[in-house]
Amino acid sequence: KVKYPFIDGTCEIYSHDIAYIESDKHKVIFHMVRNQDNYELYDKLDCIEKGLEQYGFLRIHKSFLVNMVYIEELTRYQVKMKTGEILSIPREKYQYVEEKYYENEGKML
Repeated sequence: KVKYPFIDGTCEIYSHDIAYIESDKHKVIFHMVRNQDNYELYDKLDCIEKGLEQYGFLRIHKSFLVNMVYIEELTRYQVKMKTGEILSIPREKYQYVEEKYYENEGKML
C-alpha cells in the first residue's frame, strides 16, 4: 500500500490498483483500475515516480507514469493500456520505454 495526501483527504491505495498516473498542470491524477474514481493531489510527477519505481511503474512521457502490468500493447510511439486508454510516447523516449518494457516482460514470464 502507498499513502498519499489526496485533495479529498489522505488515503492508502494499493499500487497494483493504479493503471497510470497523469500530470495535468499542478495536479497529479491517479487513474485506477477497479473503480472509476480518480484520485487527485497537488504534487510533481517526479516525486510520485520516485516512490513507485520499485512497483514496476515506468515514465513514458513527461505527463504519464504507467503501471507496466496494465500495458496491453506497445506500438510505435504509443502504449495501449488494458483499461482501454492509448497514451503517447515521445519519439526521443521510445527506445528507453521499449527497453524497460521488454526487460520487465522478461521478469514476468
